[in-house]
Amino acid sequence: MEFNYNTYDNEIIEEEIFGFLYEPISLEFEGFKIFPKEDYEDRKTKWIDKYKNKDGYLYPDLVYEGKIKIVENNKILHSPFEVKKVENSEKPANIHRLPSSHIIKLNKKYNRKEFRLNIGAFILNSIAFLYGTKLHFENWWVIGKVPMESFLYLIITIENVKIFMEKALKEWNDLSEENKKRINSILFLFNFSSGKDIELYFEKFLLEYMIMDGMRRIIQEKLTPIPKNEEDKLPTLAKHFNLHIDLEKFNEITNLRNNFVHESCFDLKNPYQGESINKLFYITDSLKRFNHRLITAFLIGKSNYTKSDWTIMRRSFFDMGMS
Repeated sequence: MEFNYNTYDNEIIEEEIFGFLYEPISLEFEGFKIFPKEDYEDRKTKWIDKYKNKDGYLYPDLVYEGKIKIVENNKILHSPFEVKKVENSEKPANIHRLPSSHIIKLNKKYNRKEFRLNIGAFILNSIAFLYGTKLHFENWWVIGKVPMESFLYLIITIENVKIFMEKALKEWNDLSEENKKRINSILFLFNFSSGKDIELYFEKFLLEYMIMDGMRRIIQEKLTPIPKNEEDKLPTLAKHFNLHIDLEKFNEITNLRNNFVHESCFDLKNPYQGESINKLFYITDSLKRFNHRLITAFLIGKSNYTKSDWTIMRRSFFDMGMS
């Protein structure tokens, strides 16, 4: 029987399926239960372990262009058509699908499409946000390569994941409909950046700056004073959420943003010229660590993790406690 997306999307569901999460976590929060599928280890062995690159990513399959003959001797041919491969056309697919790994037992019945685009999107992207990967619901397509290990350099425990998800979901439910959509988009973009779909660091920097500014937009009414200039945004956000403050680093980030947006260069150089490469890498990486703490503080409040130093490239303990 032909698959009907309209029927599928509008089914009333009591559970959802997603993947591929490389950690076989089991978790319960706010009436939701997340646990691995029964054949998790088999799927991991047959698909992930077999095809994962040594760099930690699962890449799309190779595709190629093909020519098919549908008319011959003035007669229309019927499938199956013979496909002739076009030489030198092989390349990685733009999108691909991954096996599923986990089940979400829902706290009530939902329309599948409404769940996936709203609270389901928040849950899925929050889990990916914590584990430094990209996750998708079953039958959805994945864009680009997918991390099969975290590149966030976090030391994370299931107890702290549970604390985060419980507090974050309560915060999400209290947001306006517009801000629910904004935070869902911000989480998606953060995970997209974590997945290193963008290889060029000046593009990664601009995306991270967009994420920071998106967070500023969500909470702008609560900020005192409301930042009027670019150089005020980072210090104001850091002060509001009790994040580590480094004015020198904030100035570097803001100056880099102004260089790119207004002058299309970095210190009057090509961003990949000489020492600019290393400087750009470290500034971008610092902003990413700042953003992760900023989003966490917005969703669950102050914690030992959110007030930790984001300027140093090292493994951090994702500690939701407050000492």
